[in-house]
Amino acid sequence: MGGRGSPRLAFLCLAMACFCWACAVESPVEGDYFNNLSRIKGGEKPTPPEIQGVTLLAGRELQITFTSAPANDPDTGTNDNLLYFVYYADGDLPPDFSDESYYYSEEYYLGYVRESDWIGDPKDITGIYVSEAFAGRLHFWMTSWDGGRESDRSNFGSVDIP
Repeated sequence: MGGRGSPRLAFLCLAMACFCWACAVESPVEGDYFNNLSRIKGGEKPTPPEIQGVTLLAGRELQITFTSAPANDPDTGTNDNLLYFVYYADGDLPPDFSDESYYYSEEYYLGYVRESDWIGDPKDITGIYVSEAFAGRLHFWMTSWDGGRESDRSNFGSVDIP
């Protein structure tokens, strides 16, 4: 019986040694590889658009007016390829709203629009309806996305819903 178990035990020991060696092998890229912007899809962060105002229209529809003139993708030198993500929050904003974890959160995400959907500035987003049950203040902000990186947030646009 000892003769039959020996090849299995030898194989198990060899497999364990190979596993330990594979875990000890270093990464195929240097440690700061992902800190090099030229190696990350998207490269430099784009700049955000600017919200010019939020208006309450008839039927509790909202209109967000923004300009994409300040939005730019530094990698291409244009804003033609950008998507603009729209976010919102109700009530008071947290005091530390400069923390990216707040303004990139899916909890606040409303949707997106494409730069290529418009010609010129200013641009209006409509089709956002507020429930009859809601009353209070709504805050909106936007970011730009170039397919790889998302910009910092834009300025805020706010509206009071009676």
